[in-house]
Amino acid sequence: MSCSFHRWLLSHAADARRAAPRATQRHLAACAGCRAYAALCTRLPRALAAGVPEAGDSGAAQLLRQRILARTTQAPAVSRPWKPHAPVFPSLGKTGEIFSNPWQPALAAAALVCVLLAAGGLVRQHVARAQQQTTLAALQAVRLACDDALQQGPAAVAGLLDTAAQHIAADAASAVAFLGAALPPAAQPNRS
Repeated sequence: MSCSFHRWLLSHAADARRAAPRATQRHLAACAGCRAYAALCTRLPRALAAGVPEAGDSGAAQLLRQRILARTTQAPAVSRPWKPHAPVFPSLGKTGEIFSNPWQPALAAAALVCVLLAAGGLVRQHVARAQQQTTLAALQAVRLACDDALQQGPAAVAGLLDTAAQHIAADAASAVAFLGAALPPAAQPNRS
């Protein structure tokens, strides 16, 4: 915790005329600035109660001192455990609700949707980039094959076409053989 928080705790403890929390007392052992502030917090009420003479118009100062002391002495002494006013940890609502205001769930949902949309956009962008790279690599391979074919001349193109025609003929013969084996003899056409 920071010195400002410990000083706030010291001020609150002095106002309530109670001892500071243990964590603040441990902090005072190590921090000279906070020790000086703690001494000030204990001296100030004593000085007001003792009636330190003021310079200048003592009537107005005396009246102010009396009003302050009257209000502090009239305050009822409450015997309850010390609790800081500022919550250290967020607490749950009376019924165990996490959100204390009605707009907080909507705000949390909107933030979650924004995060998910941003993540989805990044994923889509990554997938699109990968697809572009794959397409570019395939186009480069086709271009290199075409360049090779053009450099080798028309004989290479004719050889490629002959090879392709042989593959097509072999595929067609394989398809006919498969259909002949798969179809019953009654469904086969009569070739007489």
